[in-house]
Amino acid sequence: ADCPHDLILAGATLFAGGDDRVTAFATATGKVLWSAAVTGRAHGLVVANGRLFVSTDRGTIHCFQMAAGE
Repeated sequence: ADCPHDLILAGATLFAGGDDRVTAFATATGKVLWSAAVTGRAHGLVVANGRLFVSTDRGTIHCFQMAAGE
């Protein structure tokens, strides 16, 4: 797997943490919905209040939110 460090399921979306990136997959099809760069290995994933928080092995915490209308 390209994103072996952490997985979290939020509704019909599976978020996966990898080396220097996090990726979202549709659970029904496995299709990549979204991907973003992070600093380091994405080991901690949390979904709360419509946001995805990603902590990495470099001590960085990233926060992602869908744009309005998505």
